[in-house]
Amino acid sequence: MKTAFNGIIIVIPTRNRAAVAEAAIQSALQHEAVEVSVLVSDNSTSEEDLKRLANFCSSLGDRRLTYVRPPQSLRMAPHWDWALHQALELYSHNHVTFLTDRMMFKPGARAKVAAIASEYPDSIISYMHDRVADNQLPIRVDQHPWTAKLYRASAKHLLQLSSQSILHEMLPRMLNAVVPREHLARLAQRFGKFFDSHSPDFNFCYRSLELVESIIFYDEALLIHYALNRSNGAAATSGENNNEDREDFVSGVMGQAGYFAVPIPEILTPRNSIAHEYCVTRNETKSQKFPLLNEKQYLEALASELPEITNLEVKAETERRLLSHGWKKPTRSAALARRVSPTRVANKVAREFRAIRSNLSAFENGVGSAVPEFASLEAALEFALRSPRTRIKAQPELEKTFGLVPVSLAD
Repeated sequence: MKTAFNGIIIVIPTRNRAAVAEAAIQSALQHEAVEVSVLVSDNSTSEEDLKRLANFCSSLGDRRLTYVRPPQSLRMAPHWDWALHQALELYSHNHVTFLTDRMMFKPGARAKVAAIASEYPDSIISYMHDRVADNQLPIRVDQHPWTAKLYRASAKHLLQLSSQSILHEMLPRMLNAVVPREHLARLAQRFGKFFDSHSPDFNFCYRSLELVESIIFYDEALLIHYALNRSNGAAATSGENNNEDREDFVSGVMGQAGYFAVPIPEILTPRNSIAHEYCVTRNETKSQKFPLLNEKQYLEALASELPEITNLEVKAETERRLLSHGWKKPTRSAALARRVSPTRVANKVAREFRAIRSNLSAFENGVGSAVPEFASLEAALEFALRSPRTRIKAQPELEKTFGLVPVSLAD
């Protein structure tokens, strides 16, 4: 028997980012015909940020909003876990999502998710997000192609593709998904925690895929993310430990032997983080749903990040480690052939999920389509929130590769 949908709990974990967290909170509280409750969990170490965000939440005077602080400063995964416990105790809604402090809901997003959750209340529902690349000038808005189609995706198939380092944003990471309360109870019973390890989003993803047969995927970006100068993922992509968030994260990772579950623990890029969480879950569950990590594809995935590493010392060291593990550096002619291959140019979707980096959010736009650029962050955000890329009829390569089965709200 289906559990009736009765609203969404939105958890917003934040740490020393009061200014951007305010925008996330306002987007969560947009008035739509959806019952929501919002929990802001402030894990800041900065007294200035703590005071600013507490005052902001109090000034809103919204009964749907609760501001809390953990009893002491916590690492990311323990903080997410603590915050979710608080939310489940405070609120009775039977669906939950996380909205990070660098994200905002697009207008109408929660209503779309609520309609899907009403029809599929027992399923995890994932969706896409677009990106405002505001760590450069001009500021760029990266948008996904989208169909607004609804699909069922096999958990086993998604895990098989992950073992081959083939990824897509449909992977349910809690920050891009609405999750039934009953699933969270199963997760806690099976693993003792909702979130663990270095990257709580992918830890949640792979543990969840071990527990379910399938998920529902909605092919549209319902969120945007920005403030890349405060992004751990963006710093990891470039190899620059140039912000306090990244320094905090790296100290925690290296204090636990790096990404110890993968062949090259010392490489701290997004793709290696994802592979680490896959291997951690495979090792702890011993589940037959998790194939052994394909090391050749793993090395190629890490090598695909080399062009994005701007720290030359880190880039050289990363390349050296890859070569020592058997990666073959392509010759100039082979690299040129790959760049101009008609198949590579035509296959936009394949390029999209193979080139995913920076927490699965940096992706290529379609061939021949202009990337919107702006002089100000305000203009870029306004465009990203209200001007989706032109809708397309189908993404056959996406459906084929990920084995997606179309479903409908009338199904």
